[in-house]
Amino acid sequence: MPKRALAIGIMILVFVALIHAKPTDWENAIMNVVEKTRPSLVSIKVLEKGHSTIEKTFEFRWPEEGPKIPESFKKWFKEFKSPTPKRGIGSGFVAKVKGNKVYILTNLHVIKDAEKIEVKFEDGQVFRGEEVEIVGKDSPTDLAVLMVESNNPPPPLSFGNSDEVKVGQWVVAVGNPFGLDQTFTHGIVSAIGRSGIALPFGPEYQEFIQIDAAINPGNSGGPLLNIQGDVIGVNTAISSPNGGFIGIGFAIPSNTAKFVLNSLISKGEVERGYLGVTIQDIDFDLAEAMGFTSTTGALVTKVLKGTPAEKAGIKEGDVILEFNGKRVKNSSHLMNMVAIVPPGKTAQIVIWHDGKTKRIRVKLAKRPKNVLSWETKGESEGWLGMRVEETDSGVVVNDVDPGSPADEGGLREG
Repeated sequence: MPKRALAIGIMILVFVALIHAKPTDWENAIMNVVEKTRPSLVSIKVLEKGHSTIEKTFEFRWPEEGPKIPESFKKWFKEFKSPTPKRGIGSGFVAKVKGNKVYILTNLHVIKDAEKIEVKFEDGQVFRGEEVEIVGKDSPTDLAVLMVESNNPPPPLSFGNSDEVKVGQWVVAVGNPFGLDQTFTHGIVSAIGRSGIALPFGPEYQEFIQIDAAINPGNSGGPLLNIQGDVIGVNTAISSPNGGFIGIGFAIPSNTAKFVLNSLISKGEVERGYLGVTIQDIDFDLAEAMGFTSTTGALVTKVLKGTPAEKAGIKEGDVILEFNGKRVKNSSHLMNMVAIVPPGKTAQIVIWHDGKTKRIRVKLAKRPKNVLSWETKGESEGWLGMRVEETDSGVVVNDVDPGSPADEGGLREG
């Protein structure tokens, strides 16, 4: 038999085998996630303020050949305009059900400027306008909770523990990219604890899960799932030079999302724990100068008067190593851990003080809504929220107010 005919015969056999092949365990796992979660997924459309402020001109292309179109007729079509509402799209998921009340978690930036919201479930149920209640918004995490009443509520998705997420584990991202409802993609966790991501909507608390599962505009607010179908994050943003997916996406950890969800449902706002310190990361040079052997932890640069930190004996120059039994990776990690502890709870903290480790207990206070004005009470505010001193070698920063433009820009005392 000629080699070419043999090769073609082998290809046909392989093709037939692939057609009749049974799904692998991996394919079954993905399909199980889809089947388990699909009924709880939500597509969200918003109508921004100003129903008819955007005008769109329809473009017509005239045939080069055939009957000549009268110029007056062409002019009439060219001037034809249609008032088009400015619409936005996003995603969400059923996070909790109480009786006929269905609570939907999504990103705040999805509904931020919405005058009218439309919510659609997988089974075809649609709710619009006054049928959709905004239960609460939380700008520091870019999360929001919606509520609709349904006689046939979809089941809520279960939350996984985002503290157990590992780099390299498989994940499934779900949402409505570009309005394409019920889109599932898969990939892996590329990194955890990402912070300092410059986004137009913040958020202040950042400890993103980075993924390579494809997400695009419209995916915001959709769930990030593990291979068991549990929510481990809320898809929020992408890093892209062109607005499309290039392999870098970010999701808010589920532990943060669950805390915000429960707080908004029970109180309509989020009450966060408050330690009363300003902190910064530790790089190699700083660790060496301090005689500290590691770059993990959060360095205390200031202890505010009358706060839980001062009462517990925390001093400037201490390094916070552990918080409630968890090792502190960096300042952003500590900030997020403190934020999800309710005020009034006592936290177990391990600090590095004068060359030794020390265990202390701190009863957290409620974080003031305006931290900056509360912390600088009785003090001069200073330029951009910092105070400086001129020296022979330049200008030295003596103090930086938390949450100020100087603080957000990365300036620190010294």
